[in-house]
Amino acid sequence: DILRAFGDLFRGELLTQRKALLGIIAIAVFAGIFRAVADVFDSHQIADMSYYSMFLLLFTMLVRTFSETAEVGTDAVLKLTDFMKALIPAYSLGIGLASGEAGAAAFSSIALFVIYLATEFIRGFLFPMIHIYVVLALINHMAGGEYLRQAAELLKTFIQFLSKTMIGIAVGVNFIQGMIAPVIDSARRGFVVKAFSAIPGIGGAADSVVEVAVSAAILVKNSVGIAGALILVLIAAVPAIKIAACFLMYKVTAALLGPIAHRNIAAGVSEVGEGALMLLKSVMTALLLFLITIAIIMVSSGH
Repeated sequence: DILRAFGDLFRGELLTQRKALLGIIAIAVFAGIFRAVADVFDSHQIADMSYYSMFLLLFTMLVRTFSETAEVGTDAVLKLTDFMKALIPAYSLGIGLASGEAGAAAFSSIALFVIYLATEFIRGFLFPMIHIYVVLALINHMAGGEYLRQAAELLKTFIQFLSKTMIGIAVGVNFIQGMIAPVIDSARRGFVVKAFSAIPGIGGAADSVVEVAVSAAILVKNSVGIAGALILVLIAAVPAIKIAACFLMYKVTAALLGPIAHRNIAAGVSEVGEGALMLLKSVMTALLLFLITIAIIMVSSGH
Protein backbone atom coordinates (compact mmCIF):
# COMPACT_ATOMS: atom_id res chain seq x y z
CA ASP A 1 0.00 0.00 0.00
CA ILE A 2 2.83 2.41 0.81
CA LEU A 3 4.58 1.73 -2.50
CA ARG A 4 1.31 2.18 -4.37
CA ALA A 5 0.69 5.47 -2.58
CA PHE A 6 4.20 6.67 -3.47
CA GLY A 7 3.64 5.71 -7.11
CA ASP A 8 0.35 7.65 -7.20
CA LEU A 9 2.10 10.63 -5.62
CA PHE A 10 4.85 10.53 -8.24
CA ARG A 11 2.35 10.37 -11.13
CA GLY A 12 0.26 13.15 -9.59
CA GLU A 13 3.31 15.38 -9.27
CA LEU A 14 4.21 14.75 -12.91
CA LEU A 15 0.70 15.81 -13.94
CA THR A 16 0.95 18.90 -11.72
CA GLN A 17 4.22 19.96 -13.32
CA ARG A 18 3.01 19.20 -16.84
CA LYS A 19 1.12 22.48 -17.37
CA ALA A 20 4.02 24.67 -16.33
CA LEU A 21 6.50 22.71 -18.42
CA LEU A 22 4.22 22.77 -21.47
CA GLY A 23 4.21 26.57 -21.12
CA ILE A 24 8.00 26.53 -20.92
CA ILE A 25 8.18 24.43 -24.11
CA ALA A 26 5.81 26.81 -25.92
CA ILE A 27 7.86 29.88 -24.95
CA ALA A 28 11.09 28.12 -25.92
CA VAL A 29 9.67 27.24 -29.36
CA PHE A 30 8.58 30.85 -29.97
CA ALA A 31 12.00 32.08 -28.87
CA GLY A 32 13.60 29.67 -31.36
CA ILE A 33 11.34 30.99 -34.12
CA PHE A 34 12.36 34.57 -33.37
CA ARG A 35 15.99 33.49 -33.39
CA ALA A 36 15.52 31.87 -36.80
CA VAL A 37 13.84 35.02 -38.12
CA ALA A 38 16.79 37.07 -36.89
CA ASP A 39 19.15 35.02 -39.05
CA VAL A 40 17.16 35.77 -42.22
CA PHE A 41 17.33 39.58 -42.18
CA ASP A 42 20.36 41.80 -42.19
CA SER A 43 19.08 43.86 -39.26
CA HIS A 44 18.67 41.62 -36.25
CA GLN A 45 17.75 44.26 -33.71
CA ILE A 46 13.97 43.71 -33.52
CA ALA A 47 14.21 39.93 -33.73
CA ASP A 48 16.94 39.87 -31.08
CA MET A 49 14.84 42.05 -28.77
CA SER A 50 11.89 39.68 -29.22
CA TYR A 51 14.13 36.69 -28.60
CA TYR A 52 15.54 38.12 -25.36
CA SER A 53 12.04 39.13 -24.25
CA MET A 54 10.96 35.52 -24.68
CA PHE A 55 14.06 34.31 -22.85
CA LEU A 56 13.32 36.71 -20.00
CA LEU A 57 9.76 35.37 -19.77
CA LEU A 58 11.14 31.83 -19.77
CA PHE A 59 13.68 32.86 -17.10
CA THR A 60 10.84 34.15 -14.90
CA MET A 61 8.80 30.95 -15.28
CA LEU A 62 11.78 28.73 -14.52
CA VAL A 63 12.72 30.69 -11.40
CA ARG A 64 9.11 30.61 -10.19
CA THR A 65 8.72 26.84 -10.67
CA PHE A 66 12.11 26.22 -9.07
CA SER A 67 11.16 28.38 -6.07
CA GLU A 68 8.05 26.24 -5.57
CA THR A 69 10.24 23.12 -5.65
CA ALA A 70 12.64 24.71 -3.15
CA GLU A 71 9.73 25.39 -0.78
CA VAL A 72 8.97 21.65 -0.80
CA GLY A 73 12.58 20.94 0.22
CA THR A 74 12.54 23.58 2.95
CA ASP A 75 9.29 22.20 4.36
CA ALA A 76 10.79 18.69 4.34
CA VAL A 77 13.81 19.77 6.41
CA LEU A 78 11.54 21.56 8.90
CA LYS A 79 9.30 18.49 9.29
CA LEU A 80 12.31 16.24 9.85
CA THR A 81 13.73 18.53 12.52
CA ASP A 82 10.33 18.87 14.24
CA PHE A 83 10.07 15.09 14.50
CA MET A 84 13.62 14.82 15.86
CA LYS A 85 12.75 17.39 18.53
CA ALA A 86 9.78 15.24 19.53
CA LEU A 87 11.88 12.04 19.46
CA ILE A 88 14.73 13.30 21.65
CA PRO A 89 12.94 13.10 25.05
CA ALA A 90 11.54 9.59 24.52
CA TYR A 91 14.74 8.21 23.05
CA SER A 92 16.89 9.86 25.73
CA LEU A 93 14.78 8.16 28.40
CA GLY A 94 15.36 4.78 26.73
CA ILE A 95 19.10 5.43 26.50
CA GLY A 96 19.21 6.49 30.15
CA LEU A 97 17.55 3.23 31.24
CA ALA A 98 19.68 1.03 28.98
CA SER A 99 23.05 2.73 29.25
CA GLY A 100 23.05 5.52 31.80
CA GLU A 101 22.82 9.25 32.22
CA ALA A 102 26.07 9.93 30.37
CA GLY A 103 24.77 8.19 27.24
CA ALA A 104 21.43 10.00 27.47
CA ALA A 105 23.14 13.37 27.89
CA ALA A 106 25.47 12.61 24.98
CA PHE A 107 22.56 11.72 22.71
CA SER A 108 20.66 14.87 23.64
CA SER A 109 23.65 17.11 22.92
CA ILE A 110 24.48 15.33 19.66
CA ALA A 111 20.86 15.39 18.48
CA LEU A 112 20.52 19.10 19.25
CA PHE A 113 23.78 19.79 17.41
CA VAL A 114 22.65 17.84 14.32
CA ILE A 115 19.22 19.55 14.39
CA TYR A 116 20.90 22.95 14.51
CA LEU A 117 23.25 21.92 11.71
CA ALA A 118 20.38 20.71 9.51
CA THR A 119 17.98 23.59 10.06
CA GLU A 120 20.38 26.54 10.11
CA PHE A 121 22.94 25.35 7.59
CA ILE A 122 20.80 23.52 5.03
CA ARG A 123 17.72 25.73 5.15
CA GLY A 124 19.47 29.05 5.82
CA PHE A 125 22.67 28.65 3.78
CA LEU A 126 22.67 25.67 1.42
CA PHE A 127 19.23 26.28 -0.14
CA PRO A 128 19.94 30.00 -0.88
CA MET A 129 23.24 29.01 -2.51
CA ILE A 130 21.37 26.56 -4.75
CA HIS A 131 19.01 29.41 -5.69
CA ILE A 132 22.00 31.57 -6.58
CA TYR A 133 23.48 28.75 -8.67
CA VAL A 134 20.27 28.36 -10.70
CA VAL A 135 20.01 32.12 -11.32
CA LEU A 136 23.69 32.33 -12.33
CA ALA A 137 23.30 29.38 -14.71
CA LEU A 138 20.20 30.91 -16.33
CA ILE A 139 21.86 34.32 -16.74
CA ASN A 140 24.93 32.61 -18.18
CA HIS A 141 22.92 30.80 -20.87
CA MET A 142 20.87 33.91 -21.56
CA ALA A 143 24.11 35.80 -22.22
CA GLY A 144 25.55 33.13 -24.50
CA GLY A 145 26.71 30.30 -22.24
CA GLU A 146 30.31 31.31 -21.45
CA TYR A 147 30.44 34.48 -19.32
CA LEU A 148 29.36 33.01 -15.97
CA ARG A 149 29.97 29.32 -16.62
CA GLN A 150 33.08 29.10 -14.45
CA ALA A 151 31.39 30.94 -11.58
CA ALA A 152 28.36 28.61 -11.72
CA GLU A 153 30.55 25.51 -11.80
CA LEU A 154 32.63 26.80 -8.87
CA LEU A 155 29.48 27.44 -6.83
CA LYS A 156 28.15 23.96 -7.65
CA THR A 157 31.43 22.36 -6.53
CA PHE A 158 31.37 24.42 -3.33
CA ILE A 159 27.80 23.29 -2.54
CA GLN A 160 28.74 19.64 -3.01
CA PHE A 161 31.84 20.07 -0.83
CA LEU A 162 29.83 21.69 1.97
CA SER A 163 27.27 18.87 1.94
CA LYS A 164 29.96 16.20 2.28
CA THR A 165 31.79 18.20 4.95
CA MET A 166 28.61 18.58 6.98
CA ILE A 167 28.04 14.81 6.94
CA GLY A 168 31.68 14.23 7.95
CA ILE A 169 31.40 16.63 10.91
CA ALA A 170 28.18 14.99 12.14
CA VAL A 171 29.65 11.48 11.84
CA GLY A 172 32.84 12.52 13.64
CA VAL A 173 31.01 14.13 16.56
CA ASN A 174 28.68 11.14 16.86
CA PHE A 175 31.56 8.67 16.73
CA ILE A 176 33.60 10.44 19.43
CA GLN A 177 30.61 10.78 21.77
CA GLY A 178 29.65 7.17 21.06
CA MET A 179 33.09 5.96 22.20
CA ILE A 180 33.28 8.00 25.41
CA ALA A 181 29.79 8.08 26.95
CA PRO A 182 29.06 4.29 26.98
CA VAL A 183 32.41 3.60 28.69
CA ILE A 184 31.52 5.97 31.54
CA ASP A 185 28.08 4.40 31.99
CA SER A 186 29.47 0.87 31.74
CA ALA A 187 31.99 1.58 34.51
CA ARG A 188 29.25 2.99 36.77
CA ARG A 189 26.93 0.05 36.13
CA GLY A 190 29.75 -2.43 36.72
CA PHE A 191 30.49 -0.84 40.06
CA VAL A 192 26.81 -1.08 41.12
CA VAL A 193 26.54 -4.72 40.01
CA LYS A 194 29.69 -5.69 41.92
CA ALA A 195 28.43 -3.89 45.01
CA PHE A 196 25.16 -5.87 44.94
CA SER A 197 27.01 -9.10 44.18
CA ALA A 198 29.04 -8.69 47.36
CA ILE A 199 25.90 -8.86 49.52
CA PRO A 200 25.67 -12.39 50.99
CA GLY A 201 22.63 -14.41 49.95
CA ILE A 202 21.18 -12.08 47.34
CA GLY A 203 24.29 -11.20 45.37
CA GLY A 204 23.72 -13.70 42.56
CA ALA A 205 20.03 -12.85 42.22
CA ALA A 206 20.76 -9.12 42.19
CA ASP A 207 23.32 -9.61 39.42
CA SER A 208 20.79 -11.53 37.30
CA VAL A 209 18.03 -8.98 37.90
CA VAL A 210 20.28 -6.11 36.84
CA GLU A 211 21.31 -7.92 33.64
CA VAL A 212 17.70 -8.74 32.73
CA ALA A 213 16.59 -5.16 33.38
CA VAL A 214 19.41 -3.73 31.28
CA SER A 215 18.71 -6.17 28.42
CA ALA A 216 15.02 -5.25 28.44
CA ALA A 217 15.86 -1.54 28.47
CA ILE A 218 18.23 -2.02 25.50
CA LEU A 219 15.45 -3.83 23.59
CA VAL A 220 12.99 -1.01 24.23
CA LYS A 221 15.59 1.63 23.38
CA ASN A 222 16.50 -0.04 20.07
CA SER A 223 12.82 -0.44 19.19
CA VAL A 224 12.24 3.29 19.72
CA GLY A 225 15.31 4.07 17.59
CA ILE A 226 14.24 1.80 14.73
CA ALA A 227 10.69 3.19 14.80
CA GLY A 228 12.05 6.74 14.78
CA ALA A 229 14.33 5.96 11.83
CA LEU A 230 11.44 4.46 9.84
CA ILE A 231 9.23 7.47 10.52
CA LEU A 232 12.03 9.81 9.42
CA VAL A 233 12.29 7.90 6.13
CA LEU A 234 8.52 8.13 5.58
CA ILE A 235 8.53 11.87 6.35
CA ALA A 236 11.32 12.50 3.84
CA ALA A 237 9.86 10.19 1.18
CA VAL A 238 6.93 12.42 0.14
CA PRO A 239 8.92 15.63 -0.54
CA ALA A 240 11.76 13.59 -2.05
CA ILE A 241 9.33 12.04 -4.55
CA LYS A 242 7.94 15.48 -5.44
CA ILE A 243 11.40 16.94 -6.01
CA ALA A 244 12.47 13.85 -7.99
CA ALA A 245 9.42 14.27 -10.24
CA CYS A 246 10.36 17.92 -10.85
CA PHE A 247 13.94 16.90 -11.66
CA LEU A 248 12.71 14.32 -14.14
CA MET A 249 10.34 16.76 -15.83
CA TYR A 250 13.06 19.41 -16.20
CA LYS A 251 15.46 16.92 -17.75
CA VAL A 252 12.81 15.49 -20.10
CA THR A 253 11.81 19.01 -21.14
CA ALA A 254 15.45 19.91 -21.83
CA ALA A 255 15.81 16.75 -23.94
CA LEU A 256 12.67 17.65 -25.94
CA LEU A 257 13.86 21.23 -26.47
CA GLY A 258 17.26 20.12 -27.75
CA PRO A 259 16.22 19.55 -31.39
CA ILE A 260 13.59 22.33 -31.64
CA ALA A 261 14.85 25.26 -29.52
CA HIS A 262 18.03 27.23 -29.17
CA ARG A 263 20.78 25.34 -27.37
CA ASN A 264 21.07 27.99 -24.64
CA ILE A 265 17.38 27.60 -23.79
CA ALA A 266 17.63 23.80 -23.55
CA ALA A 267 20.80 24.14 -21.46
CA GLY A 268 19.08 26.62 -19.12
CA VAL A 269 16.18 24.24 -18.50
CA SER A 270 18.68 21.44 -17.87
CA GLU A 271 20.50 23.60 -15.30
CA VAL A 272 17.24 24.12 -13.41
CA GLY A 273 16.98 20.32 -13.33
CA GLU A 274 20.47 20.22 -11.81
CA GLY A 275 19.27 22.67 -9.17
CA ALA A 276 16.33 20.39 -8.36
CA LEU A 277 18.77 17.48 -8.04
CA MET A 278 20.86 19.50 -5.55
CA LEU A 279 17.69 20.25 -3.56
CA LEU A 280 16.95 16.53 -3.45
CA LYS A 281 20.48 15.77 -2.27
CA SER A 282 20.15 18.43 0.45
CA VAL A 283 16.95 16.84 1.79
CA MET A 284 18.64 13.43 1.71
CA THR A 285 21.61 14.95 3.56
CA ALA A 286 19.35 16.13 6.38
CA LEU A 287 17.73 12.69 6.55
CA LEU A 288 21.15 11.01 6.56
CA LEU A 289 22.38 13.23 9.40
CA PHE A 290 19.46 12.17 11.61
CA LEU A 291 19.71 8.48 10.67
CA ILE A 292 23.45 8.41 11.37
CA THR A 293 22.87 10.04 14.76
CA ILE A 294 20.25 7.46 15.73
CA ALA A 295 22.28 4.52 14.37
CA ILE A 296 25.56 5.38 16.10
CA ILE A 297 23.86 6.05 19.43
CA MET A 298 21.83 2.84 19.09
CA VAL A 299 24.95 0.74 18.48
CA SER A 300 27.24 2.46 20.99
CA SER A 301 24.70 2.34 23.86
CA GLY A 302 23.62 -1.24 23.26
CA HIS A 303 26.33 -3.13 25.13
